[in-house]
Amino acid sequence: MGDAPGNPNLLPAGSHATHNRQQFSRNQLLRYLLLAGTFTLAISIWALQLRHTSLPISLSTHPTFSAPSITSSTTSDNYPRSRIGKLTACFGPLDPIYQAAIASHLPHNELHGNPHCILREHMIRGLWAKHGFLLTVLGAELSKPADQRPEWLMWHDRDVAVMNPQIPLNMFPPPEGKFGHVNLVVAKE
Repeated sequence: MGDAPGNPNLLPAGSHATHNRQQFSRNQLLRYLLLAGTFTLAISIWALQLRHTSLPISLSTHPTFSAPSITSSTTSDNYPRSRIGKLTACFGPLDPIYQAAIASHLPHNELHGNPHCILREHMIRGLWAKHGFLLTVLGAELSKPADQRPEWLMWHDRDVAVMNPQIPLNMFPPPEGKFGHVNLVVAKE
């Protein structure tokens, strides 16, 4: 007959191909749920432990943003100053989980020389502080000579933790040659 040999509508009588496909999907779903449950449990245990430990973070390490400039943690002599500055906002009541996530950036900043500016106070009522903060820092950095300012500013939310401080941010911006015209890179969460 005129039907093609791979047509799914032409399964032999008693074939279990449809059943196997559904079973495979259920197995994948079960593996995914088991993995997600394990990950959630691990994060919950970690979060509970954080609440009962003192965090190695002080306001002097992450000062309140009070002037339009990026403050830097100490820069290691082993690496040149990074061309990427980090920005985030963390204000309101102190939350140990957010403080731990921000503290995870310290070794990375020290190793690679990333300037890191953290907004500690709400800037603008009625608007997202993020936008005003970004514009303030961007304007302050553009007023500096080109060799004294970062080429890129990277926004990260306050719950972003650095898992491997050995990976420099300099490997993520597009290369200058072919993509020199790119001024903004956005990632969808």
